[in-house]
Amino acid sequence: LADEGVSYRAVVQATLEAAAIQALRTPGRSVQEAAVATGFSDSTAFHRAFKHWTGVTPTQFQRRHAPS
Repeated sequence: LADEGVSYRAVVQATLEAAAIQALRTPGRSVQEAAVATGFSDSTAFHRAFKHWTGVTPTQFQRRHAPS
């Protein structure tokens, strides 16, 4: 990781972000279910982390990416 200039924490965060995005793109999945699926025990912490990663709330993300 050091040779690539990446920290372990950055890899974990990127992986969690990708998993959260995928979880929220699953039709019919609630934000709470996405939080649990990505290892968060609290949907508030998931909400905060997701907004930090993407700049939008999980609900806003779902609305923008809902199947037409």
